[in-house]
Amino acid sequence: MKILDFAVVNKRADDYPIQLFTFPVYVFSFIPMIRSYSISGLLLGDELDDPREMPKYKGIKHYYGVFDQTWDFNNMTSGYLQAKGINSSLWSAVYPIFGSVVEKILVNRYHDLYLQQRSCHSCHYSNGRIMPCGECTKCMGILIFIKYAGGRTGELGYGIEDGKLILEKAEKVRMRIDPDEMGFLKLFISGEPVPENLSHVEGIHILPWEDGKLSLIPENFRKSIGDILYQYTKGTYVIRGNVWERSA
Repeated sequence: MKILDFAVVNKRADDYPIQLFTFPVYVFSFIPMIRSYSISGLLLGDELDDPREMPKYKGIKHYYGVFDQTWDFNNMTSGYLQAKGINSSLWSAVYPIFGSVVEKILVNRYHDLYLQQRSCHSCHYSNGRIMPCGECTKCMGILIFIKYAGGRTGELGYGIEDGKLILEKAEKVRMRIDPDEMGFLKLFISGEPVPENLSHVEGIHILPWEDGKLSLIPENFRKSIGDILYQYTKGTYVIRGNVWERSA
C-alpha cells in the first residue's frame, strides 16, 4: 500500500515500551459481526502465564506488557460486552498450557497449519515467500518450541536445525519465555534429565482462582478441547504454597 512507510516497516524493533495493549483493536472491531450473527464467543490464543511470575510493581499489577493476553483481560472484556447488552465472551482454549505445548499440538496434529506459521517480529519477502527473520526473540522462542515438539524448523524457512546451536543463539537475546518453561526446554533439548519441579511445563494447570480443570473453557466446548489437550500433556498441576504440584 502506498501509505506504508517502508523505512519503518523494514526497521527491526523488538520491544513494546510502556505498552499494555496490542490486541483489543481486533476484538472491538469484530463487535459488529458479534451483534449481527449473535456470536457467543471470541477466542484468543492466550497460552499460560504463570501466576507466580506476575508480581506487582509499586502496587501496580503490570503484566509485563501483556495484559491483553491474560485471563484478567478476557474476563474484564467479557464483562464489558455483557454490560453493553452483547451476549458474548472472550476466552482462550489454550490458557492452561504453556506455549511449547501449543506448538507441540500444532506440529503434530495440525501440521498443515504449522507450515503457515510466521511468528516473527520482522517477517520479509524472499523469492515470493514470506520468511521469518530468524533473529528476533519471537523467532528464538519458536525455534526452541519447534525443537521440543519434534518439528523441522526448515519447513518454516529457518536456516538452523541444530537444537544446541539454537539454544546458544537464544542465550544472546532477551527471551520472554517463562523461567520454568525456559529451564525445562534447555534441559529437554540438551538431552539432560528434567527435575520434578519443572515437570509441570508439560502439564495442564489449574489456576488458583479456578474451581476445576479447564473450568475457564465454556462447558459446551470443554470436553472436545480437553480430549485434545490430554493427548499432548502429562498430568494436571495445582499450586500448593508457591510450587506447582501434580494433582491427583
